[in-house]
Amino acid sequence: MTLDDLTNEEKTALHALLRPDERILCMERGGVSPAKKGFFSFLRPAPQPVRQGPLYVLSSARVLAFTPGEAPRTWPLMLGLVRDVVLREDGSGDVVFDYAADHSPVGVLQVPQAETFRRRLEDAVNEAYLAAPWSV
Repeated sequence: MTLDDLTNEEKTALHALLRPDERILCMERGGVSPAKKGFFSFLRPAPQPVRQGPLYVLSSARVLAFTPGEAPRTWPLMLGLVRDVVLREDGSGDVVFDYAADHSPVGVLQVPQAETFRRRLEDAVNEAYLAAPWSV
């Protein structure tokens, strides 16, 4: 996913929140599962992206979540940020940072490539730690 895939509102909100020294490492849209690929998958029309799902941005300093109709949420990169990873058969899943009082997960939810996002997040935390161990 690139900046070109974002709506103008998402671009504006993202640029307003990013600090001058912050880099975007990756972005994922929640609520979208990858299409199952099989031998006859070429016969099915390509799935259209769902714009209603939250946008998750991994930066060099934090994770940002933009959910339509809600204020953006942020989580600073820190050791132990990821509490759990829930993977589904299709590779989608949740990267859980915490659980709410009603036991619902809080974090990067229903992303198409949850394990890839988790690895990138882990790499970003390690890079931040190596750059400034006292800040992570």
